[in-house]
Parts: sequence; structure tokens; C-alpha cells
Amino acid sequence: MPATFVVDPAVFTASTATPLAELPSATVEPSATAAATASPVPAAPTATATIQPTITESPCLNPQGVYVDLLAPAAQLAKPIFTHVYLPPCYLKDNGRAYPVLYLLHGMNQTPDIWDQVGLLAVADQLILNGELPPLVIVMPRVNENGDFSAALAADLVPHIDAVLRTLPERSHRALGGISRGGGWALRSALQYPQVFGALGLHSLAIIWGDDNRITKALNRNPPATLPRFYLDIGANDSLQVSAAWLDGLLSVRNIEHTYLIQAGFHGPAYWRAHLPDYLRWYGSAWGDLPRGP
Repeated sequence: MPATFVVDPAVFTASTATPLAELPSATVEPSATAAATASPVPAAPTATATIQPTITESPCLNPQGVYVDLLAPAAQLAKPIFTHVYLPPCYLKDNGRAYPVLYLLHGMNQTPDIWDQVGLLAVADQLILNGELPPLVIVMPRVNENGDFSAALAADLVPHIDAVLRTLPERSHRALGGISRGGGWALRSALQYPQVFGALGLHSLAIIWGDDNRITKALNRNPPATLPRFYLDIGANDSLQVSAAWLDGLLSVRNIEHTYLIQAGFHGPAYWRAHLPDYLRWYGSAWGDLPRGP
């Protein structure tokens, strides 16, 4: 697995994070000169023919995604948000291309490392190289429940990511998802700030006591047309099925379009690893306007 870069957010830009080996380079063919043919007797001068140099831009040398870590200032919280970020193949080439962004939240008693454990880097790379997923930036923050994390996510982290990375900063090119309790935080955040995220994925959703009233009020407050796309899935043997079933019923009775899947599996990394390719394909399905390939 490629090494993880630790980035100082105060100075991070695409150029400062770019290893020298990744910088765009050019191959120049030297000029060739037709020399005059040697002769024992004086001859008329031979004209000199100069071939114009051919400049060929080299492809990026490492067509794989990389991880970088950064700290995002958070006025809504007592400390910055530690964030694990996936940059797609060829991002570090700095070709001016901008990317959609997917925010993924971990579950309770987990860290952003859970996404490494379920194979996110390899799966995202493969889908991008196969043309099944447009290249994208994936942001995996450490959830801080000691404060208004939803406000910090929408008002602090999202603007910071758009400022320091080459992103497409529109709602239509920004998605949010989470596993387990991270799905609960994602749901709360997307309903509290519907203007920020255009898609919402809830995987093995866990809704804690008190969130049900908040979610119900937010759905009543926001017209369906202003809500993000919904994807809801859970394992057939998951002990938290009641959360997913409750939300499915809530969305259905309000005629809010959504995808709801009950699939084989339990609540844990094995289930998320098995379905991660489907998650990423769904997030990218709305971005058909973007070019495929690195």
C-alpha cells in the first residue's frame, strides 16, 4: 500500500504535496543536423536541415491513489478535525482537473482506519481504472461527538477541503455516507444541511435514542425535492435492522425516493468489505457528466 503523507493544512496545496517523481515532465527529441559530406575537393555548401523538437507530455508515473492526512480547523469544535483523505490516481500530477468529493464517516469506537481495513484504496483504484467510477476525492474524518459535529462537517470541513484540494464545490458533486453510528451522524448532518450534500449513503445504520425525533422533524421541515438521494442497506443478520427498517418506513410514508437493500451478512467489517464496490458505484452513479479514467 502506498505510504501515507502527513500534510500541514496551513501550507497544503497540490504543488507542495507533489513528489518530484510525479511532476509533469516532457521528453524532447534533440535537433538533428544533416552535416555536409566530406570531399577531397571543395564543394558547394550543403544546406542545413533542422528538425523541430517534438514535446510529448508524459503520463503520471504512478497510476494509483494515495492517502494524505490533514488537520482541518473547526470553529464548531474544541480542536481541529483529523482527516484521512484518498486522492485518486494521477491527482498529484496537478493537471488542473477538479474532482467530486465523497465524505465517509466511521462508526462508534472506530477511527478512519476502518476504511483501510475494508480495502477502500484498492477498491477505489480498481473501479477508477476500470472506468466504473469517475476519479474522486474521498474524505474520511475522525468523528468528534463532543460538540456539534454536523455543523463542523458542513461549515468547517467541507469549505476547508474545497479550499486546499482541487474539488468540484457544488452540492451535485458532493456525497456523504457512513457505517453504523457514522451512518447516524451522516443522516443527521445531511438533513440538517441539505444544501451541502447531494447524495446520502447509510450502511448498517445505527440510530441512537433521541435522533429519531430530530430526524422526523427534519424530514417534515425539508421538502422532498431539497433532500439528497438516499441509499440504505443492512445485513440480514444485523442486530440493528430496526434502525434501517424504521427509516425505510419513514421515507416511504412521505413518498421520498430511496434505495433499501437487505443483504446477507452481519454487522461488521466483513459485510462492509463485501459491499464496498457497490457503495462506491452508487455514489458515482450521479456523476455521469465527468470523464472516466485517471
